[in-house]
Amino acid sequence: MKIEYAVQMSCDSCVQKVKQALSGLEGISKMDIDLASGTVMVDSELPQSIIKDKIETTGMRAVLKGYGQLGAAVAMLGGNTGFSAGNVKGVIRFVQEDANHCIIDGEIETPPNTSKIPLTN
Repeated sequence: MKIEYAVQMSCDSCVQKVKQALSGLEGISKMDIDLASGTVMVDSELPQSIIKDKIETTGMRAVLKGYGQLGAAVAMLGGNTGFSAGNVKGVIRFVQEDANHCIIDGEIETPPNTSKIPLTN
């Protein structure tokens, strides 16, 4: 399965660190790291969270961009247009795992003076 991450890489040394970290994982059949676009694409049957955690052992932040073959969408919270114009406050990703399941994954900036935001399903 193809999994794509956005990774905060700034130089060739960053690319080498990510490559070295992922090379130590069994279960990755292919890896493509693109410094210019800040993306890491892997073919793997490993859970995306294991790969993400391994990338982040390099000290760089990784965010899931896409997963699987069916489709994906990203919603940005904030930005320079729309109701919530201003700084980006978070991102929510929707990834179609199969015909009946959608993975919803996101990162949202915690508002000031807030320790927890309750989420329900």
